[in-house]
Amino acid sequence: MGKRWRIETTHSEGQPAAFQLQLACAAAGPTPIWVVALRGLVRQVHGQPIYQPMGDQLVLAGDLDARALKAIERYLRPVPITAANELAEQLRAVLGRLRAEGYPISPDL
Repeated sequence: MGKRWRIETTHSEGQPAAFQLQLACAAAGPTPIWVVALRGLVRQVHGQPIYQPMGDQLVLAGDLDARALKAIERYLRPVPITAANELAEQLRAVLGRLRAEGYPISPDL
């Protein structure tokens, strides 16, 4: 199991998102490893958005549970509150779909 997802803040058509939350899951034996990266828009070059990491990646080992979700929400603190809330809400929706697909995510999320 090795897959990546990208969640973006809402934006107008043709415009880049101000923030991206990238989520990756890799199987490391019986323990899954989750990597979360927050990126912010720096500028556009020839119409292509350039994103810059906003801090170190967050690495979580094991099933995603309420404690892991709380850590991810704290990780979003550099982002304005409305964008952080939007990313967190979208993340919960993605995690619900991933749980249905069999990814190791606690049912209490």
